[in-house]
Amino acid sequence: MRRFITQKVAIVTDSVACLPGELVEQYRLRVVPINIHFDGRIYRNGMDITTDEAYKLLEKAPEQFASSPASIAEYLVRLIERRVLILTVYFASPFPRSLAHFITWPA
Repeated sequence: MRRFITQKVAIVTDSVACLPGELVEQYRLRVVPINIHFDGRIYRNGMDITTDEAYKLLEKAPEQFASSPASIAEYLVRLIERRVLILTVYFASPFPRSLAHFITWPA
């Protein structure tokens, strides 16, 4: 008789994906807000600032706009520590540094 090992799996994306709430709930997706650094403040996309507002900041002063992968990395580390399998899905965005930093972030 075959024994199957059951393990939790988390499907994770960042808030740049702009997924509809119904989809997130239906598939129990994990959406991590990215941190947006602008003009000396830190905003959590989708929590402190809407995606539309984030795009307006980007248009207003792109040289001041920066994102941080820290929130995503910290979230993934917590899942790894709980031995959860992770599938991450990212979309093209105006925040390419977030993904680039995360890919090179030390494990």
